Amino acid sequence: TATNRLVYGGYNTVIPNTVTTLGRDAFYGRTRLTQTSIPSSVTAMEEDVFYGTGLTSIVVPSSITHIGSNAFAHCLNLEKADIRGSNQTYGQSAFSNCPNLTRVKVAVVNPAAITANVFSNRTNATLYVPQGARDSYLVMDYWQDFQQIKEYPDHDVNQDGEVDVVDVVDIARYVVGTPRTEFEEFLADVNENDVVNVADAVVLVNEIVGNQNFVKAETAPAAMNDQLTLAQNEEDQSLSLCLSGSTGFTAFQMELHATEADVEEMALNAERKNGQQLIYNKVGEGLWRIVALSTSNHTLRQSEGEVLNIRLDYAGGDDIRLTDIHFVTAQGADITFPDLTLGDATGIETIGYGQPDAEDRANSKTIYDLGGRRLNETQRGVNIVGGKKVLVK
Repeated sequence: TATNRLVYGGYNTVIPNTVTTLGRDAFYGRTRLTQTSIPSSVTAMEEDVFYGTGLTSIVVPSSITHIGSNAFAHCLNLEKADIRGSNQTYGQSAFSNCPNLTRVKVAVVNPAAITANVFSNRTNATLYVPQGARDSYLVMDYWQDFQQIKEYPDHDVNQDGEVDVVDVVDIARYVVGTPRTEFEEFLADVNENDVVNVADAVVLVNEIVGNQNFVKAETAPAAMNDQLTLAQNEEDQSLSLCLSGSTGFTAFQMELHATEADVEEMALNAERKNGQQLIYNKVGEGLWRIVALSTSNHTLRQSEGEVLNIRLDYAGGDDIRLTDIHFVTAQGADITFPDLTLGDATGIETIGYGQPDAEDRANSKTIYDLGGRRLNETQRGVNIVGGKKVLVK
């Protein structure tokens, strides 16, 4: 049980998934608490749990069907509440005196009765309700007082009145940390997996063009891990992210860590891109977020070779790595790859261009692909020639 003895971690407190009850006053008055995630193991939330905390947003999982009195009262910084219980009820003043709470999303189709002080800021807030439920809320006391009542799914993520390719691009902008002011994260989780990433943009493209969505998130099988490599080019010291294999990827996202370098330029390989747009942004010291996607869901051309080239003002050292790597198929399947550190795939950190040189040919050096299969001659993409990577474009 979580009580006021639960360890408080400051700005972001993790509630263990062994907790089943958030007891009274568990985080009462903790103004430095700005983020937390309530696990689905929690089934009960008692009074005053987050009273007066510094939370800016909260997701109440579907495992909780009753929010205790004053549970989020006097949370002066709270802006968004996503309440997922399909039979949700509320204690007195559950969200009272939350002056910045302007977006509330609920999962209940037939609204429960509430009193005036449950949501005291409702005349300045937008309420998101399930598809087909708006009319029920419009005739219910106090629910009807919300400034706007909108139905979801509504993937007009930028709230301009149209669901179109601009929304797709705006999801990508959100991922790299440059969202427009009008962007609504509530609406951007298109595949409803509780994470907004480039896969949502791909699924939205499918929705716009009327295709059926086949949404699946999975970790790349071990057999696929060698298909993705990061290497340093001998010619200009730039970095090459190379992809092999026949999977039809249309988009990807990742984070670049380069603590002793700065990005001069990033570019998609001209021969591999197929209408993909590249968006990247520096989000911290030595940290960039990168997204590439096709707003027409075209898959990357060819099945071998460089996908992304990164020019740094310093491209050496062990500090260069890629994390949070997602490649997404045209159907919206989100494939997560392991982190990559420069040279991890083969222990060789540099690659050259073109065919094997005269010395290699004279010494009859063997040629392999990245899967370890011996080749009679080099092929498009990255080859291993005499223990050295060679990129054939």
